[in-house]
Amino acid sequence: EAKSRLITLVEEGALVARRKGSDVGPDSVARTREVCRATAANISSMLQDVRNQRPTEIMAINGALVAEAKKLAVPTPENELLVKQVLAVEKSAGTRQDQL
Repeated sequence: EAKSRLITLVEEGALVARRKGSDVGPDSVARTREVCRATAANISSMLQDVRNQRPTEIMAINGALVAEAKKLAVPTPENELLVKQVLAVEKSAGTRQDQL
């Protein structure tokens, strides 16, 4: 399920980038998997933020993608869900009061 979600998230992002005229290359999913394998032992910055009760950069990353997608009328339901889920985690950790 996580692999399927990763693919959908990356494909949504790649579609938005292409619609904006960016060349994301032929296989953004494969590149993303390579990065995931290379950084698997790392503690992500968002997890570090949550653990340290700081707001994450979710709005600057996936939130920005969702905002651009809306301008372009490109559906990004998986990215929207991810943003909501991370914001909910932040709220429950006491780091953020606002929601989408």
